[in-house]
Amino acid sequence: KLQEQISITDYGATGNGSTDDTVAVQKAINAANANAPQGGLLYCPPGTYAISASLNITGVIGFRMEGQNNCQFKWIGASTSIPMFDISDVAYSTFHGFSVIGNSAHVLNSAFLVENGSGVVVVSSGDTFDSIYIEGSGGYIQDGIRIGLGAGGDANSDFMRIINVWVSNFSDSAFTLEGSQSGPTHFYDAHCEAFGVGSFCVSGGGGSSVKSGFIWDGGFSAGSTIADFFLGCNVSNWSYSISNFNEETSNRFISSSGGCGSFQPLLLENIRWAANGLNADGQFIQIGFPGPITIRDCKFGEDYSHGLKIVWNPMTGYSRSFMTVENTTFIGNLNSLATIWTSTHPNLLVGTTAQTSD
Repeated sequence: KLQEQISITDYGATGNGSTDDTVAVQKAINAANANAPQGGLLYCPPGTYAISASLNITGVIGFRMEGQNNCQFKWIGASTSIPMFDISDVAYSTFHGFSVIGNSAHVLNSAFLVENGSGVVVVSSGDTFDSIYIEGSGGYIQDGIRIGLGAGGDANSDFMRIINVWVSNFSDSAFTLEGSQSGPTHFYDAHCEAFGVGSFCVSGGGGSSVKSGFIWDGGFSAGSTIADFFLGCNVSNWSYSISNFNEETSNRFISSSGGCGSFQPLLLENIRWAANGLNADGQFIQIGFPGPITIRDCKFGEDYSHGLKIVWNPMTGYSRSFMTVENTTFIGNLNSLATIWTSTHPNLLVGTTAQTSD
């Protein structure tokens, strides 16, 4: 009370894992945001809260949902296309310190959907997801966090921050960025563990490529069945930046959605990509846009049994294609850098080697 804090248990949520707490949690969300558009503080004490329908958070600024210790939200709804948390027209709000759990009998479309509504009171922007764990339990959550389009269309949903969020056992993508006009999403120490079930760590959702820029710094990916990152034509010209990234057992590192003539900066920096789950064709990077592309201070491959290959095949006649590779090592069975690039070759190679033995 002294902290002007509402707990989800104030409205009857039990947290016993079996009683349906959906109505009680929604009442608590509404009470915390009673002064909308000014959002309030909602506390989630330890417990497992069974949820059967979307929890709606709409039209607020500065809302904070704070979990403690073992606060979990477990999906028990019917197999459906809706998210657990439907976040519409919400700005500068924070979701911190709790888990979303799927189960084998009830498929959940996504843990969080952030989207633009049809109104203009609050523009969806600047939300933070911090220290969140999303567990699909064998692919029973399709997407972890979706930055979607919504009724408001392809605009806004800018400058989202995803910090220390762990998505495990998803069936499609850990993170989906569906718009092409959104400002860059920032990922800090995010983790994607597909375990040979999920398709992508980051994509545009539903088998489509990302068309808005993002910044990925730190974190880990494992077991992506198609590629860790699925990049497309970025008409907004926000850059892609992936740095301090660690990977094992994924099929590819980067895949791209065909030829593209749009100017599209891409930075790959300080990356370790193990290649122990690499596709049989050896193509760990497939890029279909001209760049400019910078690869530096990276190590690709960790044994000498794979023929690592980069397919860079941009459209001609638009922006001039340009790729720089600096201080990078390719560990595999190809004995020259020229054999690594199967189509267009980089413009500049500095301090880079193809290592075939110790």
